[in-house]
Amino acid sequence: MSTGNDQKKLIKPIVYLGPDKSKTERVTKLIRPICKRDENGRKLVYPIAHLVRLKEDEPQAMSDSGSGNCARDCASRPDTRAPELPAINRCPGKPAQTQPPIVIPEDPEYRWDGKHLYYLDKEKGGYQELCNFRLRPLRKIVDFYKHQESQLRLEILVAFADGGKRMTIKASETSELAGKIKSRFPEAYMSPEASKAQARLNKHFATQMSGILTVPCFHDVGWAEVDGKYLFIHDGIDGSGKFICDTGKKLTIDRTLSAREACRQVMGMLGIASDPEKLLVPWLFMHLGVVHTLFSQAGHSPNFLLFIYGESGSLKTALAKVLFAMYEGDSQKIAASFKDTKAALEHKMGERNDGTLLIDDFHPANSKAEQGVMKETLGFIIRLYGDDIAKSRANVDLTLKNEFHHHGLACITGEYVAGSQSSQLRCLLVNVKQGDYDGEKLAYFQENPLVLSTHLFWFIRYVQKNFEGFRGYIAREFAGLRERAKMGFKAKRLIDAAACLALVTDLVLSYGKELGVISEEQQCELRGYWSSLVVSAIQKSEQSTKVTQPAIMYLMAINALMENRAISIAESKEEYCGGFQRFIGFYEEDTVFLRPEETYKAVVNYWHGLQHEFSTYMGSVHAELHKLAAIRVQKDGGDKISYVYRTSGIKFPGKDVARPRMLAIKVERMRQILQETE
Repeated sequence: MSTGNDQKKLIKPIVYLGPDKSKTERVTKLIRPICKRDENGRKLVYPIAHLVRLKEDEPQAMSDSGSGNCARDCASRPDTRAPELPAINRCPGKPAQTQPPIVIPEDPEYRWDGKHLYYLDKEKGGYQELCNFRLRPLRKIVDFYKHQESQLRLEILVAFADGGKRMTIKASETSELAGKIKSRFPEAYMSPEASKAQARLNKHFATQMSGILTVPCFHDVGWAEVDGKYLFIHDGIDGSGKFICDTGKKLTIDRTLSAREACRQVMGMLGIASDPEKLLVPWLFMHLGVVHTLFSQAGHSPNFLLFIYGESGSLKTALAKVLFAMYEGDSQKIAASFKDTKAALEHKMGERNDGTLLIDDFHPANSKAEQGVMKETLGFIIRLYGDDIAKSRANVDLTLKNEFHHHGLACITGEYVAGSQSSQLRCLLVNVKQGDYDGEKLAYFQENPLVLSTHLFWFIRYVQKNFEGFRGYIAREFAGLRERAKMGFKAKRLIDAAACLALVTDLVLSYGKELGVISEEQQCELRGYWSSLVVSAIQKSEQSTKVTQPAIMYLMAINALMENRAISIAESKEEYCGGFQRFIGFYEEDTVFLRPEETYKAVVNYWHGLQHEFSTYMGSVHAELHKLAAIRVQKDGGDKISYVYRTSGIKFPGKDVARPRMLAIKVERMRQILQETE
């Protein structure tokens, strides 16, 4: 509408009611920006708001379309404003601030001519050159981390003659502005004639900080909170300028796949296993991982691990990669392994918030040293996840660093199970064999990883929409489910695991019903069926931990070897003496006498064939057998007890009578112990 260097496009009219209330005279006030300029026509200050009352005979301001009706014209134009962020996407963490546009008043002590910034030197009089750039603070960025304190950064626009460039600095570095800018932009310089140049630049910057928008920036994936509402943070979220996600992890989805179809396909995964419980437990564990914070907020943090073990070629690792490869690029690599150091594992645990960390390849060691390291690492992992403890370290000045605390779950895969019984009771043990999983059906999900991540994306959205309701539901129902689980299990961790899996079953089935994947009747049927599978799987897991007691394992192996005639035992001492090279021992009344070293090797080989490690030293096993009253012992001078029995009357052909030490197992007592174990 207007022409001239100092005239700008008219701003939106403002309706004004005149003093005569009997009339609804509409008088339009218009804001015209007016700029002060020097003799060369260069702007000296920002535009000043100037109000001009139009005469009644002047035409109203016209819209771009040429119509005099501004409201109608605005409605006819396409809305180019950013859409409102839906409630499901509200930002957790600090409250997102919605502020009006920032108007920074011109500081009369500084002037910018488009190439240089000048400052008012009151001693010399007039303006002196300070630098060849000017600064404009854009926003404050508050960095939030789960395992360390939040930090404040400032985003700055550094304007040169040829345009502006952005940079960020820590709030603590503002006193070093000049140095930071020059190190980032080589073209920047400070005038050598300027006195107190650094202090003047700092003042120029500080006077513009008032009213700057503060934006939270999240660096960890998982659930975070703002104003009592929760959002699942990852780099796939558009914060629309209200918040920033810089986690390095993105939950990618297939936009061509609906939430309903993704859910239908993922529920169909359960058909991969010939034995449904061997897939249902890991499948539910996957869903439990993404709602870890939900359970923690309800007061019932899941403190147990999943341990999938079995022979090589059983597809245990392939299945785990499909289930727990949640973010973009995860399916191409193994998240962690037993070759990682403890520090590396801690770091990876900290990254996997509200998800499941896959720790692969617990395998037979090539040496005792490697075996010791792997067992120590296994114990370390189980303590952190199974006991819900934090790991802290000291700084160089002996003050404590922030404690590491996991906010997710872990799944271990390996060829066999190791560790003490108490350690194993902190795990859900799932034993798989070749043929348990259909490789062809599994290949579909390996080749299409976005099917599962799309399902999880929409499942998370569903939980997000109902977060408060689900939190209350878990808090109310957990105790009752736990009491019912006590009737089937004894170990506390497994009782809690049963309650957690029952509740996540309710969430998943509720989601399926919401989408129309299953009906209400199917929801009830599946709830009962899945619950029975989970109970069966946990009972087998608890039973297998009893088997892993060294003395029990030893007796089980000997009993199986005897019944299968895998070891030769003479019926009498005389038969043994006549062919001792063919026999490993002999029977005498209710006792079987066995050569200890050869028997121990046979037990180790037996368990190795069943993908179990038996690494307890022979002497320790004998001591445990004595505690169970399963062997005959002798006094060996004073109060010392010998766990191997010195036999008498053993005479081999061509040799003198000998009294070799042999392991004397009470057969009836052995069978009694094994029956009690069952």
